[in-house]
Amino acid sequence: MKDGDERSHQLGVGEYEEVQFEEVLQRLFTATGTSSQMELAAWMGIRPSILSDAKRRNRVPVDWLRRLVLRKVDFSPLWIMTGKEPSHW
Repeated sequence: MKDGDERSHQLGVGEYEEVQFEEVLQRLFTATGTSSQMELAAWMGIRPSILSDAKRRNRVPVDWLRRLVLRKVDFSPLWIMTGKEPSHW
């Protein structure tokens, strides 16, 4: 999987109008058992600059959600993106 997958969810508009990047980031930490952006980037196998760029652009790449599913993380991608229950599959 490429670091720079161009498909992403734009936060702050449309169905993600009420969603902030920091909220998604915290749920990603919970789902992956990480506690920093450096750890999360390592867990996902991406460069830390990719994470910083996504934060700056207020976008969550679809590839990140795919990585969670492929690594069999027990948290729902919908919960990661929105915080809406249920949080687990």
